[in-house]
Amino acid sequence: MGIYLRPLRAIFNKALDNKDVEPEEYPFGRRKYRIPSAEKNVRWASKADYLRTLAAHPQNTDQERARDFLILSILCNDITPSDIAWLRFENLAGNILVISQTNEEGKRTGFSKSMVCVIPEEVIAIIAKHGNTQLHPKSFLFPILSDSMSPSQWHQKIEQFTKYLTFHIKALASIPLAFSQKSGK
Repeated sequence: MGIYLRPLRAIFNKALDNKDVEPEEYPFGRRKYRIPSAEKNVRWASKADYLRTLAAHPQNTDQERARDFLILSILCNDITPSDIAWLRFENLAGNILVISQTNEEGKRTGFSKSMVCVIPEEVIAIIAKHGNTQLHPKSFLFPILSDSMSPSQWHQKIEQFTKYLTFHIKALASIPLAFSQKSGK
C-alpha cells in the first residue's frame, strides 16, 4: 500500500508548496491518514533453535522456564519476549488471548495490529506455572514487570528478560540430543 500512497503524498506536498491545495484538504499527517509501514517478521530465536530447544530436555529450572516461554511464544503466534512481558490478565478472554504490541512505555505502537490467538491447554499450564498469583485484570500476567516501575525500569526489565531467555534457549539448544540411530546396513 505504501508504494502507491507515498507518490500520492509527494504530489500533495508539491501541491501544498504551490498553494494549489489548502492545508485543510491535506489528507496525510497527524490525526489524519498515516501510511502504514511495512510489517516486520522478527523472531527472537532461529527456527533451528526452536526445533532443537523443543527436542531437548532442560537440565535446570532456568532452561525449563525459558523453554516454557518459547512454547508460549510459538503457540501464541510467535509473540516476542516484550509482548510476553506486557501481557495482562485483561488480555485473557476465556480461551482467547488478545495481544497488542507495545513500546517501552507500554503504549500501543502506531500501526500495530492486535493479535488474537486461541489458548491451548499447554499455554494455560504455562500461565498457571509461571504466572502471577494476583488475578486482578490490570495486573501483569507474568511477574516480569510491575506498575510501580518507571518506563526506564520497564525497558531494563524487558531487555534483561529477553537476554535471559536467549541465553537459556541457546544453552538448551546446544545440549546434544540423544536420538537412537540405526545403521543403514
